[in-house]
Amino acid sequence: MRILPAVLFAALACTTTAATLFTLTDCSGSWCQSRNSKFRNDYGSFNVDASEGCRSTTVPGVTRLCMDWRHRRGHFRYSNETSSRCLQPGSGTPKEDYPCFGGHKCSELEFLEVPCSW
Repeated sequence: MRILPAVLFAALACTTTAATLFTLTDCSGSWCQSRNSKFRNDYGSFNVDASEGCRSTTVPGVTRLCMDWRHRRGHFRYSNETSSRCLQPGSGTPKEDYPCFGGHKCSELEFLEVPCSW
């Protein structure tokens, strides 16, 4: 018996528990980007671009990731769900403004899945 990939991804998305997003933000002057971030769920750790705005992802079953850095929040959507799941910073202390990548400043922040309130 063969299982179609779309059916497999839909099944994975149905059974996934809370996700975590580990962001690495690299700033040079007033320009910042978070392209080297990690999205983690029950099925692994996946590279994502968590820069400002919305984009598609390579995370199995996750069709869209959006970040709103001004309000320090984000949301994502699984392919089989009609509503988004939300992300906010966890209670851990962020690691901010340390030197990295050829004189740039970097920050790390962990976002946890939370009930949507916006």
